[in-house]
Amino acid sequence: YAVQLEQLERLELHFPAPVTLSTLPTGSTLDSRNGVFYWQPGPGFVGRYRFEFGVKTGKEVERRIIVVTITPGGLNKLHKY
Repeated sequence: YAVQLEQLERLELHFPAPVTLSTLPTGSTLDSRNGVFYWQPGPGFVGRYRFEFGVKTGKEVERRIIVVTITPGGLNKLHKY
């Protein structure tokens, strides 16, 4: 799966089952029981980030790879009045 954000935008991913992630990036939280991943990338997070989630489906764990691309555009939005 692929997701695109502008810099400083918030990401929220919902999974249909309990989920695991081995390493959480700075500014993120994982509600593993309800299958929700939240991430508010801070300044300087631009580029591609690859996450590998483990989604429990019955007795098995299905691997889901999410690639998040962050572009620098969101920073400009903060300066508009």
